[in-house]
Amino acid sequence: MPTELVLPQVEHVLYHEPSSTEGKSVRFRLVYQGPLHSQSKHDSRRREKTKLRRCFHSQLKELWKQHAVLRIIADHNAINEFEPDFSSLGRHEQPNINNHIFKFFPMIGDFYGVSCSLDILFLRRDSPGGLIEHGGDIDGRIKVLFDGLRMPASTPEEMPEDAPHEGEDPFFCLLEDDRYIDEVKITTDRLLTSDEEHIHNVLLIINVESRIFDHTKAPSFMY
Repeated sequence: MPTELVLPQVEHVLYHEPSSTEGKSVRFRLVYQGPLHSQSKHDSRRREKTKLRRCFHSQLKELWKQHAVLRIIADHNAINEFEPDFSSLGRHEQPNINNHIFKFFPMIGDFYGVSCSLDILFLRRDSPGGLIEHGGDIDGRIKVLFDGLRMPASTPEEMPEDAPHEGEDPFFCLLEDDRYIDEVKITTDRLLTSDEEHIHNVLLIINVESRIFDHTKAPSFMY
């Protein structure tokens, strides 16, 4: 008789030692609800990653408008006191296969000398087994999630096919690259919904905490 899995299950991976640089941390939560599949050799899940990026873009855009620390940057690009103009902030201009230009603006990365930790509540309808394998290898769905949190590489396999939507200038991303994730904690549990047609649906609540690793690049108000 198989052993019953005890839930919730908590897994933790430390990729890098946390920076000792003192400074203000930016803490916030991102949320995603919908399908999440593993990628394979035959399917990179490009469209699903684009959906994830667009979901997180809208939340990050609101974060830059509302967060007291980030608003200092946004206020330098204000149309008026209510509406900052982010169009000049896009740091990575990348064309897609149809020559539409995307201006990606990652929050975490080398530009500001900032890395982050992630604490993820991962609720899933299918078998709630482990998401981190022995040795630190991660489940294919988490790899798709990490790709959805970072800006895409400038390749047809990663870039969106369509033009930027209204409000996507710039296109906000959490990560410049997933190597700026210092550590990940994942709590896995059951998603108690009864829709049998969407067995791969998940609910993710992602707690993000930024960390300064290079104070020479971070804006002065962050330390």
